Amino acid sequence: MFVLIPSQQYLSKLDSILCDTTKFQQITRDPTLSTIRKGNKIIDAVNARRDGLHLQKITGDFRPGYIYGNVKTHKDDNPLRRIISQIPTPTYHLAKTLNAILTPFRTIDYICDHVYRSSPVPLLKLEEIHLRELLRICTQEAAFRCPRGKLYQQIDGVAMGSPGWLKVPIQQAPGSPPGFVRPLGIIRS
Repeated sequence: MFVLIPSQQYLSKLDSILCDTTKFQQITRDPTLSTIRKGNKIIDAVNARRDGLHLQKITGDFRPGYIYGNVKTHKDDNPLRRIISQIPTPTYHLAKTLNAILTPFRTIDYICDHVYRSSPVPLLKLEEIHLRELLRICTQEAAFRCPRGKLYQQIDGVAMGSPGWLKVPIQQAPGSPPGFVRPLGIIRS
């Protein structure tokens, strides 16, 4: 099904999403090269361990991702569901690799509590500090462009369009009935 709306209405709806400063921050400089440097510095530290995990360094030609919106036809005023494509970003393949490693563990809280603190031998060959920093880079430093050409970073939450588990993990919401879950706040500690 295709939904057509006037382009100015579409842009206005995206602008209203992006003006939420609790979720998005407009930036003036493309952080792609800085993100590559930070990511590779952490990857070098991870790869330096003999018995550890080996991650592929970030190499290639990258650019910011992009945001677009799908019209929610079932809602009044047809708001947009934001989707931020991270495919062209330097962290996309790193996030997919982390997804493959972490999928069996479900949530970052589980990983940190059970893998690093409860088990006498860490189950992951990746130090917690490196895991947290790699996740932060993958979720908060990947810039994206809006249709008007402005650059943004998502500073809270994880958008649809993020690789693998980055958008899937859930945890029990405090004080909620059993079975009620919310998206996981990935790197809040």
